[in-house]
Amino acid sequence: MKISAFNIDDPFQLDIDYMEFRPRFPKSVERIKYDTLQEYIIKAKTANNEPISYGSIVLYHNGTNVLIRNSVTKESLTNPTWTNLNKNGELLIEIVSMNPLGETFSLGTTVGSIVKEKKITQIPQ
Repeated sequence: MKISAFNIDDPFQLDIDYMEFRPRFPKSVERIKYDTLQEYIIKAKTANNEPISYGSIVLYHNGTNVLIRNSVTKESLTNPTWTNLNKNGELLIEIVSMNPLGETFSLGTTVGSIVKEKKITQIPQ
């Protein structure tokens, strides 16, 4: 995605073409336990590998009983939610899923026109 703003004195262009999910604790990447918080880091970078500081991000999931909160502020996030990345172009979140039968759900993000989705499986109770 290219964002261009034109000002006679100071034109600029920003290329956004990279976003990643990274679990905070790499050993538990795809599976989470019932009613247990799991941390994830979502990063957005420019084509030049620079962080998108304070960029806006949409975060959403399709789970039946999933709660997401900001890892830093501990603020609960609605589904979907629109929030901002930090100075380093990151959003630190905690996810908890409480479906006694277990489920696989998608966690998705959108920054500009870049969409990234991660499948997460919650283990049954």
